[in-house]
Amino acid sequence: MIALRVSNLIALFATVLAMSTAMGAAVPAVDGKGCYQCLIAPKCHEPCPEGQYCHIIQPKCHDCGSAECKPLPK
Repeated sequence: MIALRVSNLIALFATVLAMSTAMGAAVPAVDGKGCYQCLIAPKCHEPCPEGQYCHIIQPKCHDCGSAECKPLPK
């Protein structure tokens, strides 16, 4: 019974970790200035479709940035 609960807890932790990594979620920590210290740099985790590029918004003090596929400029 206890082994089953421990394995369920480990599975839940692994799922949450995988989901946060897949979504590009950055888990921020706060530095001495009150700014986030992002642990994961923003990036497109899947290659963008043809005709699109990975648009990266760089991290700022209170934002860990983001990335998304956007159409190529014409």
